[in-house]
Amino acid sequence: MEKYKPYRVGRTVYAVGKTPVFFNISLSPAALEEVGVLERILEVFRRANVSILTFKVSGSRPGISEPGRVVLAADLTGRMGELRDLVSSLSSLPHVLSVETAPPLFDGFAMDLWSFPLLFDEKRVVFFDEEFLRGFILGGWRKLGDGYGGILFYSSFQAARRVFDEYIAPKSSKLEDRLLLVEEILRVFGLGVFKVSSYSEREVVVKVYDGTEAKALKGTEVPAEFITKGMLAGLVSGLWGAPYGEVWVEEKKCVLRGDEYCETHLKRRPS
Repeated sequence: MEKYKPYRVGRTVYAVGKTPVFFNISLSPAALEEVGVLERILEVFRRANVSILTFKVSGSRPGISEPGRVVLAADLTGRMGELRDLVSSLSSLPHVLSVETAPPLFDGFAMDLWSFPLLFDEKRVVFFDEEFLRGFILGGWRKLGDGYGGILFYSSFQAARRVFDEYIAPKSSKLEDRLLLVEEILRVFGLGVFKVSSYSEREVVVKVYDGTEAKALKGTEVPAEFITKGMLAGLVSGLWGAPYGEVWVEEKKCVLRGDEYCETHLKRRPS
């Protein structure tokens, strides 16, 4: 777990008493293939002695000829008069198509006002924080009880099976590649660190470290991770080519019961 570090996906800055300004720098499609483009952008701010508060790059995947973008925030506290010069310097750089800026929405708070929709592998994605997740699960559980757990499991199974069929399976036909993608795609989606500790055509054992669902539900009355178990069952059903109902799931360990990690056993029922 020590090799993993938090990655902050938000494009916001909140610094009370400061004046963070966001820049939206559009680049030609060829820009990210040329050495030194990002360096020249940062050099503009270095020469002006302006601090960068956050820095993101959005580029299209290979084969898609679309402009790339650099979205960054700079600290212009007491220096808003220099904004026009910064924009002029950035606009004069090779491959820069346009430069837009956004001042703070209110005292110390600024954000990216241009980016939508959010894309992962050229498909739209939506993300929400653990408070939303906790409320989403607890609200339904308190209203509907155990039946809501079944709904979450089934829906997550079907969603994960679509992820397997439409994203994982087309990437490679090799089992080892697909297992690796199962582990890493769940981490990239922010659900936890997943490790397949054993695999066969009849049983798969998965350990989940720092799972987001378990963390969100710890200390509540919800007894299990229905979303995580459903997603694992859906992904494993894809690996096995098995329909819903043939994958039996048992949670042997869980953070919700005081264990250090969650361990899920997935077994294939005889068809």
